[in-house]
Amino acid sequence: MEDNAKAGFRLVFKSVKGAAWYKDLAKKAVWFHLILEVAHEPSQVAFGGTRIALERGQMVTSAASLADACGVSEDQARRALDYFEQDGAITRTTKRGAHGYTIVTLRNFDAYQRGFNRSFSADLESGNVADLESHRNGMNNKEKQPSQDGGSADLDADMSADYPADYLAEDPNTEIKKSIRAKNNSSDEELPHQPAKKRGVQADCQAMVDAYHRLLPGMPAIRELTATRKTKLKNFWSRFKFTDERWEAYLGYIAENCRWMSERRQRADGESQWKPKNLDFLITEKCYLGVREGRFDD
Repeated sequence: MEDNAKAGFRLVFKSVKGAAWYKDLAKKAVWFHLILEVAHEPSQVAFGGTRIALERGQMVTSAASLADACGVSEDQARRALDYFEQDGAITRTTKRGAHGYTIVTLRNFDAYQRGFNRSFSADLESGNVADLESHRNGMNNKEKQPSQDGGSADLDADMSADYPADYLAEDPNTEIKKSIRAKNNSSDEELPHQPAKKRGVQADCQAMVDAYHRLLPGMPAIRELTATRKTKLKNFWSRFKFTDERWEAYLGYIAENCRWMSERRQRADGESQWKPKNLDFLITEKCYLGVREGRFDD
């Protein structure tokens, strides 16, 4: 008990068992590792000789260190991060180079933890385990001894004294529900008898090109954003359901794991070179699937 208390804890809802990835052992290992390892409060950590500032719900890692911690391959670790990022569960910020690293952010960490870790942090860090154990025993006794009117007022009062008020007052998904309601209550809200309109994120071709130049400076620059290119960009964006975050994650993954696309390489005949790929290649189905499935990794 004492060791567990000092290590802290995280809340996990049983509904996670219904997630599409739950039976994928690699994804499950990575997901639970992220939940357990992200910071519960702003802090600074050392990684690869670099001091890095983290916010609540963030951790710093790399494909190699994540794979080692979860008992999976580096490729499986990368695929898991790609999956969760595309699913909207995490965001990533990557620094490339000899001492590169990736900061992973759990997007709904606060919505599900609801400040719970902070509630007991003082007791846990001061080693007040005996008091917590005594309190838990007292809670169990009160559960067995209901109040005279048959209610549970004493139990509720005792819980309210120790748990964060907002944890008891609101459902853990309240923030998410509020966000959904805010989006639905727009000026052009559909009438009840009308079918809901699907609003996809529209492609901003110039923003896509700007991100390409910023994240893949080694690839040929785009000088002309022609009508044909715009059409291909929009079709690619729509077909694979991109958002601004997913587009940058796609390019960032290529920059970090498919570096050969940005390099000049000697052909087998020794007399000519492969030239770097360009944006036109990146927005093909062949490239997307090769990157998505890990077949184009270095």
